[in-house]
Amino acid sequence: MEPNASFNTRDDQLRFLQSNPPRCIQGFKVALADFPGSGFDGHGEGLNPVFELRCNCGNSKCTVIGHDWRSEEKGGRSVFVGPIRLECKGCSSTTLAFDAEKHGYDVELGHGCYTISGIGDEARCGCSCCGSTEFHVFTRFEYSDDLFTDNFAEFADRLQDLFDWFTLVGRCASCNELWDLANFECA
Repeated sequence: MEPNASFNTRDDQLRFLQSNPPRCIQGFKVALADFPGSGFDGHGEGLNPVFELRCNCGNSKCTVIGHDWRSEEKGGRSVFVGPIRLECKGCSSTTLAFDAEKHGYDVELGHGCYTISGIGDEARCGCSCCGSTEFHVFTRFEYSDDLFTDNFAEFADRLQDLFDWFTLVGRCASCNELWDLANFECA
């Protein structure tokens, strides 16, 4: 389906988004995935495509690399922030999966970036249950209900890059627990 095609129904819109992953994950092999009952926040319900990410070598296990940031608002708790890179456990290549300063609605429309990004020492995300740093990784993109209106006609060739929210989900390769590893509001 072409980006400027008519999107008469939510099913048409969802099919377009599922067939055209955002450019931030184009460095990976992607496949549609589903998480029934996953507990996503519900904004934009129905326009939330989920993709499984695999390294181009075909391996699905990776280490999630980002930055730890201490948040006074969260009682001094550490929060995992981007940019988010994935290191393949098979071939050791590292690929950028998300950077709030480069990806998402606000940045694509030229509004700037309002999400905290990490600098300095990188951190590896660990499973909260068993501590493993190996995950099968999935991304979830949330889109606004008005994305397919005439208000965005000039962005018709990149509607898939105008996501409002990015969620990185990991299924621990050791204990199989499913975790929200990172969440970023992009609009």
